[in-house]
Amino acid sequence: MKTARRILVGIAILLVIVLITVAPDSNAADNTSSPDTQVFVSEAVTPELSRPVRDIPPRTLEQTLNREINPIRNPGLFMDDLGLTGSNTTDQDPLVALSHMETGYTPSPIFTFEGLGTDGYTPPDTMGEVGPNHYVQMVNVSFAIYDKSGNVVQADTPYTDLFAGSGLTYCSSQNDGDPVVLWDSMADRWLLSQFAVSSSPEHMCVAISQTSDPTGAYYLYEFQVPDFPDYFKFGVWPDAYYMGTNTGYPNQYYAYAFDRDAMLAGLPATYQYSNGHPNFLLP
Repeated sequence: MKTARRILVGIAILLVIVLITVAPDSNAADNTSSPDTQVFVSEAVTPELSRPVRDIPPRTLEQTLNREINPIRNPGLFMDDLGLTGSNTTDQDPLVALSHMETGYTPSPIFTFEGLGTDGYTPPDTMGEVGPNHYVQMVNVSFAIYDKSGNVVQADTPYTDLFAGSGLTYCSSQNDGDPVVLWDSMADRWLLSQFAVSSSPEHMCVAISQTSDPTGAYYLYEFQVPDFPDYFKFGVWPDAYYMGTNTGYPNQYYAYAFDRDAMLAGLPATYQYSNGHPNFLLP
């Protein structure tokens, strides 16, 4: 009888040990399948080939005042000196004087030349990138191309004109800005982008140069995105074009990985994305 009791006690102890060791694995499996850690894959987007940029007639858009600055967060916006260091010292930060004690100065630029203006947007969100032979500048809603001596190769060109005639409805008609231009040194290609968010659903308009010449033709992609891709930033990596966006609370941030190999070849491309907590170090 004692032997049977010992056997039953042993079996009970063994069952408890098994339950304790199995329970964490079950929870881990539940955690890996939670929505916060899921990765979503988009449908494939088929690109269109643009006409060469050099064949697009440059034109400057009609000047309009589109302010992105929030005056509530910029109390000096309407002051004579914008509330910056100058003759008007009203409400200036008392620590400004300490900055005058520094003896170090930013070195003078090696070379300067006149680039694009605001094209009616304040701020212009100026972006620029240097390649082997060219400098490409983008501002809110336009781009221009220069040689390394500062000579204009392609004058002020609306970004939507690059998509004109492609059949990509959103990117050819909604010139909404937030530009990003990158030189992909690993592939000797250019990436130009801005978003189209005037209507829902929102889209990312991405152009990949067919060759290393920024004045040539581009593979045009119109990617529908799950939410407003504010303040997006692109990065080049061997396995993908990465993009971070800050959609703000409650939609949080999104991290994207675009199929770089397919885009460089002008093939249908997808992207993967995941999201996380609001404004957590991204983009």
